[in-house]
Amino acid sequence: MQDVHLTREKNLAELGFDEGLRGVHTSRTMMLAELEQVLGYLQTCSSPEEVRTAIVEENVLGKATRSGKKNSATKLIDLYSFEPKKPLYAGFEILWRESSKSRPVLAVLMAQCRDAVLRASAQPVLATPLGGNVTKDQLYQSLLGGFASKYAETTLQSTTRNVASSWRQSGHLVGTGPIVRAKAAADFHALSFAVLIGYLRGLRGQMLLASDWVRLLDLEPAELEPSLAEAHRHSLITSRKIGEVIDLKPGPGLWEGDFE
Repeated sequence: MQDVHLTREKNLAELGFDEGLRGVHTSRTMMLAELEQVLGYLQTCSSPEEVRTAIVEENVLGKATRSGKKNSATKLIDLYSFEPKKPLYAGFEILWRESSKSRPVLAVLMAQCRDAVLRASAQPVLATPLGGNVTKDQLYQSLLGGFASKYAETTLQSTTRNVASSWRQSGHLVGTGPIVRAKAAADFHALSFAVLIGYLRGLRGQMLLASDWVRLLDLEPAELEPSLAEAHRHSLITSRKIGEVIDLKPGPGLWEGDFE
């Protein structure tokens, strides 16, 4: 059983995912502002080394010390990978460059693919209706199952604050007391990325639209179909409905690979 798990983890890593039980969120948030600065500075990203050079040698983030530059580079690369040869990041950067509205949601989706802590904290966010309250204790409890044995109590508390900050950055939460569940700003670019994530992880057909990745887009049913049509029009998604069956996959404008 362990060998099967390790094979799956290896295959996902080759696609750009990080399934390790660790998290940048023990010390940082999803670093949306830093991500915007780096990708705004680089016309295209060819490698994580190029990102490290921009941060450490060219000081694009304006850090005062070399250790601060190195730490920021390491954390940002851990979260987003910046590996254009892997389909997860390649799709992310295409959509990031094309969309300004959906960038916070694109970032939180990508960060979740690579940060187990942020991924675990999504459950209370998903379970709370728009306008409802998400408590810090709910976020804290979402981390206990997988990380109580790994991290000290002080780390769990600071990590709770960091994940709350990331969900505010993405637009899913607003306020500090109370914390309110808000509607994130997501367009067809975000939908295309959520479909790509699900497809790379083995989901097919209608299951792609029922995934947590798509649920995080906060698209009402009346918004979903036009978003699918728009993504199809831009070749980001290939969508075809035959009766009650939907044939759905990433389009050639996003990813030209295939596997079953």
